Amino acid sequence: MPRLLFYCLVLAGLLTGYMGYGQCSCTGNVYFVDNDEDGFTAHWYTQDITAAQDEYKRTCSRAQSAGVIVACTQPPKTVSTFSQIDCDDNDVNAQTKTTWYYDGDNNGVGDDNNTQYRCGSPGQGWYSSGGDRCPNDPNTTTGLNVLFKLTSKVL
Repeated sequence: MPRLLFYCLVLAGLLTGYMGYGQCSCTGNVYFVDNDEDGFTAHWYTQDITAAQDEYKRTCSRAQSAGVIVACTQPPKTVSTFSQIDCDDNDVNAQTKTTWYYDGDNNGVGDDNNTQYRCGSPGQGWYSSGGDRCPNDPNTTTGLNVLFKLTSKVL
């Protein structure tokens, strides 16, 4: 029995070496999943690239980790260069993140100094446009009425 086990281990080692690192027919290219084919990629992390590359090198066949595929030829519904993460990779109309501006004074214009960058609205009080120069005064967004009040009192 020990001799059979020895031969099995040797055979397993030879097969692993044959299919092992650096012995694949091509180096394997990195592709990013794009399910809705809008040019924006599914969500992925750097470790997904490493995991897919390691799996490819180990098996010499197409490997996938989350939104990353490593293969010899480009699979369907993938892009070869990363552009931006798609907010919803199954909806061609939902593509990139938006800058959201908080409107603390509820005048309908957000504060340029209080933002979040994300796919959907963070909630009530957040708008996709900013420009409120007086974010604590609900009566103005430009500060011009404050200037007018000061000038009219001086005259």
